Amino acid sequence: MLNGCMRNDMQGLRCACHFLFIMDDGNICMHHIHIVRWQGTAWEDHILFRDHMESDPGEDNECETLEKQLAASHPDDRRAYTAGKAEFIGMAFAKAREHA
Repeated sequence: MLNGCMRNDMQGLRCACHFLFIMDDGNICMHHIHIVRWQGTAWEDHILFRDHMESDPGEDNECETLEKQLAASHPDDRRAYTAGKAEFIGMAFAKAREHA
């Protein structure tokens, strides 16, 4: 059985909602699904971020390294993991918007 919760706290994204589905024990993240209006501002932000990360392998690798470090440091605390990425994600969005 899966439980889901809806949150609206994406760093850097405008008007985004997402669903996070987790297993009943609350420890294992199964799916992280973003649901946004097609071609809306949040849609555009996701595409912009994806394209930016794909075009900058160094920054993409930095993000992956950060995520692995945070996952190891906070294996049972998704909020701490997410908070740990906030500054990096904000800076990456700023760069992506500058180059758009």
